[in-house]
Amino acid sequence: MKERKYTYYTYTNERGLKCVAAVARSCGRTFRGVAICSPDDTYDEELGKKVAAAKCNQKIQTKRLSCIKQQRKFLLELP
Repeated sequence: MKERKYTYYTYTNERGLKCVAAVARSCGRTFRGVAICSPDDTYDEELGKKVAAAKCNQKIQTKRLSCIKQQRKFLLELP
């Protein structure tokens, strides 16, 4: 499996918390994962990138599984 490429964005949200977003394209769609640093934690951009990428991957895999289930249901309904 090839390594997925992400575009990372760092920003401060409306509540003043530091955030890192990972954006990736897969199957013609755009997916985004966001890591928000808690006020009780020390901000670490590299850790934020890893968390955001993991959340992005989870969304991609969830979508893939949903598509597989839909295809399976369609195939099982064929005469």
